[in-house]
Amino acid sequence: MATVVRESDDDGVWRQHLYLQTRLKEKNGRIRLLTIQPRQYTASRPEAPQDTIHCFLRLAELSARPPFTAVSHRWQPTDSISPTASVLVNGAAVPVSPGLFSLLQALQNETEAVVVWIDALCINHADGEQREKSVQVAQLARIFASAEKTVIWLGEEGKDGEEGERSGEAMRVLRRLAEEQLTLSAYVANWTPQLGQQLVQKILPARFIHPTGPAHPHPHTHTPTPATKEPADLQQDLESLRAPLKALMERPYWTHLWSLVELCLSSRGLVVCGGHGLALDHFAAAARALDHIINHLMYSKWLAAATSPATPAGASTPAAAAGFVLRSEEVSNLSHSPALRVLARRDEYRKDADSWLKTAENPLFGLLTRFFAAGEGEGEGRGEGENGLGLRIGDRRDRVYALACLATDTAELGIEVDYGKGVESVYEETSAAFLRKGPRVLQLARGTRGIGEGEGQGQASWAVDWENVRLPPSYLGPGAGAGAGLGPGPSDRPFNACGPADIRFYRADTGVPGQIALKAGVVDKVQEVGSTYLPHPHSHSHSHSQAEPQSEPETQTDEPEPGLGSTEQQRAYLAEIRRFWEDSTASLSSPYFAAQAAVALAKIPVGDIEVGSTSTSASASHSISNSAFVRASSATVEGYKRTVEALFPAENDSSTDEDDEDGGEAAAADTHTPAPVEGKEGDEEEGEKKRGGQGEKGKERRKKEPSLPYLAAMARMSNRRPFRSQNGYVGLGPADLAVGDTVAIPYGSAVPFAFRRGGSGSGSSQEGEDATYYLVGEVYVFGIMDGEFMKVHRQESVLKIV
Repeated sequence: MATVVRESDDDGVWRQHLYLQTRLKEKNGRIRLLTIQPRQYTASRPEAPQDTIHCFLRLAELSARPPFTAVSHRWQPTDSISPTASVLVNGAAVPVSPGLFSLLQALQNETEAVVVWIDALCINHADGEQREKSVQVAQLARIFASAEKTVIWLGEEGKDGEEGERSGEAMRVLRRLAEEQLTLSAYVANWTPQLGQQLVQKILPARFIHPTGPAHPHPHTHTPTPATKEPADLQQDLESLRAPLKALMERPYWTHLWSLVELCLSSRGLVVCGGHGLALDHFAAAARALDHIINHLMYSKWLAAATSPATPAGASTPAAAAGFVLRSEEVSNLSHSPALRVLARRDEYRKDADSWLKTAENPLFGLLTRFFAAGEGEGEGRGEGENGLGLRIGDRRDRVYALACLATDTAELGIEVDYGKGVESVYEETSAAFLRKGPRVLQLARGTRGIGEGEGQGQASWAVDWENVRLPPSYLGPGAGAGAGLGPGPSDRPFNACGPADIRFYRADTGVPGQIALKAGVVDKVQEVGSTYLPHPHSHSHSHSQAEPQSEPETQTDEPEPGLGSTEQQRAYLAEIRRFWEDSTASLSSPYFAAQAAVALAKIPVGDIEVGSTSTSASASHSISNSAFVRASSATVEGYKRTVEALFPAENDSSTDEDDEDGGEAAAADTHTPAPVEGKEGDEEEGEKKRGGQGEKGKERRKKEPSLPYLAAMARMSNRRPFRSQNGYVGLGPADLAVGDTVAIPYGSAVPFAFRRGGSGSGSSQEGEDATYYLVGEVYVFGIMDGEFMKVHRQESVLKIV
């Protein structure tokens, strides 16, 4: 939503004149419409300045279907009031910014009045309680659906020589493309250099086509005729378009969250830049077409450079020259421009009801997750979410309220748009609405992070902070079938910790403000925690691999990727989990058997999550963190064996020659007994040479490398720490997991969670029904993730979470 710009001291006079007599306090389908009088009307009013824009503001009922045009535009907080702009609304002088005045001028017709809905003037943004803004935002979808069309205002074209003027040039080229009625399939399937030349002849301005006729053409010839001109090198011609196209596609309008929302709500749009207009659908299609054309030409230039026998100056090889071409032409790719990325999301929304923007179940939850959630270990919440759009959000509450305009279940959830509430209240009430339907939102909750640390400390631990969301490794993502909902079915979730206590038995009591009561099965309390696993984003996982000969292909293919952590980090992590397992199985009351060691020690470090063989880096593992995952399989066990053999060579080299002749079977059986190696890597390498000699066995030992898919799965557990419970359960939890935390499985939840007894205010000594807990976060516990615990030991408890 655009907002009125800075106000002057006497701002209340005109506002009282315009708004107080036509109040909009209820969500009843009533709006204000602005009628912009034609220029002829201004000419008939000599008492007003010549460039004055006369407007009339009136009430209208959407149910009466009044004809009007919705205007989608953006404003900047730094906008100032124009001292020269003259706008009269219902006879009152209204101060406006230069940008708003230019927009009104562009909308004004010469002979006919134009009726528009423009939020900057049709909503009283100075309402102290912001009740009017709340009401109008709540019915924004209905407003845009009722409009005859939507004008998308990108701003003025600008003066000659300015960036804006070049945007107008790009608009003219896009219009030519639209007029040619080109489709992607038509020219992509039949692309030839000749077709490209014809296309350039048609769409490029005449000044881009270099004539080949006489140096001094006939003075009465304004443009070269087809017979006297031929296109210059296509890449050179289109190079002149890159800057104006880039400027157009990166206009500030495309970078706002409200722009995306209003575009999605608009069925018929007109993109306007200065004096140039183009239908929204034609604009999007033409921009994509031109992007494909430029990419085709860029690929042709790259291919020519890569296959040319002559090496250009400055390049050592043709391949290097081709790489230079790709780098130098990178700006030509418009696919990643804000405009095309936003328009692509609009296409998905308006395409059909099966797109992710309109999922049948709980779409608001899915929208918020896709836009504002980041994978665990990826740092702070991106705020740019699913597609990296980096959309600007002026009001923090609009993270919820803007996407609520696109959601189909806003009314069902009972979410009311109210700008009179603080952002923490908005996040908390939205989370409570989700929790009334299912426990899945707990996976995204803020937990104990930031409690008592200044700003945000008042937010409940069970609420989601949509400005800093980290997805746990096991989160399926809102696009995984029925997993888009808050109560996913067992077939759509690899984990099923709740077992028979499924979503049918789920209850959440949100009657007490700031508190939620959940039925859960208490598993155990944490007795010991390990170190947080933090693989360095730029470290190599096996440092001595860089020193191996570059000529050996097997060492090059297995060379560790950045982001998987150092060898020392990996060793310490695996050794700590191994120690917890040994301590657990040493007790007669352990829930595990010794025979489970091979599988348990392979699954716990990766949280029972398997990364595909093609995803061999941390970045690859992060890229799948927002989608459905695969449970660990025999490949994970084999990957663990290989990793242990590489990380703990001293342990494996101590095996007998008979073990080596068994094809690795004995070594595999012994891989669950690693111990940290304290010596230096140089000493290890020297020892390997002594033990392995120069024979084939020695070479094999020196070539051992950890499994990259397994290391990538471990990297996915970044910011998590191993733990052991009082009864011997071993697993992984969030970085802020602490001794004494309670592990419990809420009814209907696919995963267990850790809870911490409430501190100050709740009283850490509280017991029984009076006890309150903070939510710490999701945990993985080996041996209970498929309902094993809940099938045998279930004892219903009610946890009051604050």
